[in-house]
Amino acid sequence: MGMTNVWYVEKTGESETFPSCPWAVDLRGVEFPGRSDVKDVYANVREKSLGVLVLGERKSRRLLGDVILTKAEVIAQRAYEDGCVPSTWNFDVHYPDRRFYAVFHEGDGFLTKDYRDLYVTPYFIPFRCLYSRNVPNLFMAGRNISVTHDALGAARVMRTCGMMGEIVGYAAALCLEYGIAPRQVYELQLARFLGRLHDLENKETHKSDVEKQMHSAL
Repeated sequence: MGMTNVWYVEKTGESETFPSCPWAVDLRGVEFPGRSDVKDVYANVREKSLGVLVLGERKSRRLLGDVILTKAEVIAQRAYEDGCVPSTWNFDVHYPDRRFYAVFHEGDGFLTKDYRDLYVTPYFIPFRCLYSRNVPNLFMAGRNISVTHDALGAARVMRTCGMMGEIVGYAAALCLEYGIAPRQVYELQLARFLGRLHDLENKETHKSDVEKQMHSAL
């Protein structure tokens, strides 16, 4: 699905040279989506830009869990008993944009085009996608969980990945408390695990309501 390169841009009031990027595809003199918008917004003034040091990879190697979630299951709203990570982002997968791919393709570089599909949200990703099927003590959280390529298009965004980390943290605490492996959280302690997550949800909901009341009183 490629990666995202984020740029910080500020007006300098004068012409600036663009930093040398030997790893980048040379787009000088090539029209591509967004370039005309930038010219319009900044009135053709060359800007001073800084790039982030780490590119934002949209995908990673994915590990196999006891469940491999598919796009079809999400669209069909298949409800897993251990569903615990709410996913609300649409299916958002990126492939090379063929309109521009042949124009300035160099090596593995390409401009992406996003392809999107909607589904009824939230969808709850099952806990069994968050631990390895063949490494007994391994949890997963983030873009390496047990989903298909298309399903990852909905699960890969930062807030969803962050919630995976929270869920895995609670599961790991249960493992330590009861001396069990990740799979046994599902096999032996699922009701207790989901109960703790519901308690947390109720606590956060109450906290949010209190904060709203405080703000309205100010």
